[in-house]
Amino acid sequence: MKIKLAIAVLVALILAGTSMVGATPGQTQSCDTGTGGCHALSSSISVTTNITSITVSPGQSFAVGISWSGGQNSSTSPAGTTEVNWPTTFSTITRDNTLFNPTLRIPAPSPAGASGTTSSVLTAPAAVGNYIVRVYTSSGPTATGGPDGTNFKDINVIVAAPPVETFNISGFKINDTNGNGVWDAGEMGIENWNIKLFNNSGTPVASTSTNAQGFYQFTNLMPDRYNVTEEMRTGFTPTNATTKAIIVENMDVMNVNFTNQVTVPPPQTFNISGFKINDTNGNGVWDAGEMGIGNWKIMLLNDTGVQLANTSTNASGFYQFMNIFPGNYNVAEEMKTGFTSTNATSMPVTVENMDVMNVNFTNQITVTPPPTATFNISGFKVNDTNGNNVWESGEMGIENWNIRLLNATTGTQIASTSTNASGFYQFMNLAPGVYNVTEEMRAGFTPSGATFKVVTIENMDVTDVDFLNHITVTPPPSVTNTISGFKINDLNGNGKQDAGEEGLPGWNIRLIGIVPETVSINMETTTDDKGFYSFENLPAGKYLVVETLKGGYVPSGSPVLVVTLENGMNSMNNNFMNRPVSSLIPDLSGLLK
Repeated sequence: MKIKLAIAVLVALILAGTSMVGATPGQTQSCDTGTGGCHALSSSISVTTNITSITVSPGQSFAVGISWSGGQNSSTSPAGTTEVNWPTTFSTITRDNTLFNPTLRIPAPSPAGASGTTSSVLTAPAAVGNYIVRVYTSSGPTATGGPDGTNFKDINVIVAAPPVETFNISGFKINDTNGNGVWDAGEMGIENWNIKLFNNSGTPVASTSTNAQGFYQFTNLMPDRYNVTEEMRTGFTPTNATTKAIIVENMDVMNVNFTNQVTVPPPQTFNISGFKINDTNGNGVWDAGEMGIGNWKIMLLNDTGVQLANTSTNASGFYQFMNIFPGNYNVAEEMKTGFTSTNATSMPVTVENMDVMNVNFTNQITVTPPPTATFNISGFKVNDTNGNNVWESGEMGIENWNIRLLNATTGTQIASTSTNASGFYQFMNLAPGVYNVTEEMRAGFTPSGATFKVVTIENMDVTDVDFLNHITVTPPPSVTNTISGFKINDLNGNGKQDAGEEGLPGWNIRLIGIVPETVSINMETTTDDKGFYSFENLPAGKYLVVETLKGGYVPSGSPVLVVTLENGMNSMNNNFMNRPVSSLIPDLSGLLK
């Protein structure tokens, strides 16, 4: 009997009542509608597949492994044929419950065995849905008959659209303590703050609350346009936008942050007021019958002297500064010609928890005496090049030198001026009296004479009150250098200072200059109780440092060192190593016994 193993694929949506051409399980015959031939079913032929169900994406390739047994070898008498057939394409698949038969049969290598394995790589159709791939066997007199139904295996193929990738929007709710709209170091998140997500048309999508760190997140969002908005709370003021437009494309959107500052209610404000009074008797007190002065300017300043506001008194002499925060202030009045103040012209005021009133200023009309003749004091600031305190020909004035005029009795400064390009200065309109004129002191100049002069004005100007200075020539600082080191008792003679090896005191060390800059140097010193020596205040150059050897020691390093010094250099650890001779003599005491 000739046996054929055919593999066909039946692809159809899983729908009840679907009809198929060919046999179904339990039948004893299978008829081929293509040739009209019928073939007896062979219950001995069986087929298995490596999968029974698979989910794939449209267009995805997948493999089906197939095994069969119970066929007939070509060498079997009567002669038979085992042929393997399978589909290689889904090009004829439909989803209308029609039978799918492969258009191409691919025979197995001949002769084929009665049992074996093979595989088929299929590409899923583009249409999403559920399909059945049926692998079955049949028997017939030839290997060219159509596919027949017999024992079969169904594979459920689920073609599903690939999931659309989703993304997240996240951020923080921040306590913006300095109110600059930026999340600065040290600013903490705010917990349990409601954040809402809307789509681009304003429809709510989701809502969440921040965690203990102020963090929030909306997950599994399709690419789209969204608006993220925060709730508004009493006691907080937003320091940037409360709604933010977000576009989700192909990645998560992070740091959609909202910053708020705790709202501090403004402190209560108060008023400062008072009067400007014509103090007719000049006693500094507002007495009965004394009237206010209108249109007098009053200024309000903070405690550092910066003007905050100004106002003018009304017809009654009244003024007022309103809406003043608690703090320290100064209230000052303008000065007017023809009036003399009879109390302070600037008054400190502290505003605490109430209005401050009666900050009054009193002035008396000035009775102007006839003008007194005034005079001038003048002189020059001179560069006294030879320092002899005489202004000689060729010696020039010094510009921009500060000269001060003082009251000779109290020492109070009356005026200050600076010399002009010629070194000239002048104090003008001075009443007769005794004055002190003094000059500033400057680095780089040495006064050649007095820097402080007493001047008496009687009935004329005083000139030639001159100050002479010469430039101070400061020699450049000398640069000194040092060479130092130790004289070491090198007990083990290895040429370096090991633990326990101490300095040797009382050893002479010589320093000899060996280049033109140092040839005049020939010095000697002695090591101190720690074996240290030092040569100081040396000019730059090259030197020899030499130790003077002593009996009982041999050098374990060089007894002569070459040292090169540069300006500002301290050359240290120029050490001499000597080993005691006793350490070189072997111990023979055991041989003498």
